[in-house]
Amino acid sequence: MATRCTWKVCFVGDTGVGKSCVAFRFHQDRFTGTIPTIGYAFMEKSLLVDDVEHVFNLWDTAGQERYRSLARGFFRRASAMVLVYDITNSHSFQVLDKYWVRSAQRGAPENVALAVLGNKSDIGDDQRQVTAQEGMEFAQKHDAIFMEVSAKTGSNVFEFFKELSRKLMQTPDLEFKTCGMRILTDPAKDQKEDKETKNRCCGRLT
Repeated sequence: MATRCTWKVCFVGDTGVGKSCVAFRFHQDRFTGTIPTIGYAFMEKSLLVDDVEHVFNLWDTAGQERYRSLARGFFRRASAMVLVYDITNSHSFQVLDKYWVRSAQRGAPENVALAVLGNKSDIGDDQRQVTAQEGMEFAQKHDAIFMEVSAKTGSNVFEFFKELSRKLMQTPDLEFKTCGMRILTDPAKDQKEDKETKNRCCGRLT
């Protein structure tokens, strides 16, 4: 018998910061390169943390300005908003405060959990435009968790989702939260269902 929780997680941020790459690294544990999202993409992945099975419904939204109004439509009933920026692009960091935080406040539930994610940590410091300290201070300002990751190498990606799992469990009265006991009666069937769940992925092109 195990506890299973389901979360709706929306990735937001400027185009080119690697939102899709981070989500795909977590979903498939491999790097795909930068492919712009047109409209949205959906993936589902489960992760066992502290004896709780966390099922993440990952919504990857397009960062281009013309798709921003569409992205806001996916914020409803979100459990968490992941604000992603590129540590080598200061504009992608600045736009989080100028646009994406406010957009989340307008479209997402009042108690949505926030996370700030600095991508491309594998790139050398000579190309860095946003320090880890700046990212941490911004996250603290918005009561969000913070981590720098590399979708390319996989560094800290799974660690980030573990921390997000813990934050979600500590966030009271989330709008989109399903937690309950799962009774395992047929191990072979459960393994098949888990495999199907972990590899579920779809997208939409407009």
